Amino acid sequence: MKLLYFIDDDKDVLEINQKYFTNAGYCVMIFENAQSAISSMKSKKPDCIILDVMMPILDGFEALSKIKKIC
Repeated sequence: MKLLYFIDDDKDVLEINQKYFTNAGYCVMIFENAQSAISSMKSKKPDCIILDVMMPILDGFEALSKIKKIC
């Protein structure tokens, strides 16, 4: 089963996407901030990452730079 990571500071967006993709047969992990997603990636490598660009503290561009170093 493919593992998807959704990273967004909008909880409603996360929950809608989680429900839709879980029903479509994917394993979905949701994160409200990039830091927690990056921490999780150290033990679980996702097959696909959907990343919001405009987030507080660590925006999507900075997060992507850190993710590239891990994956």
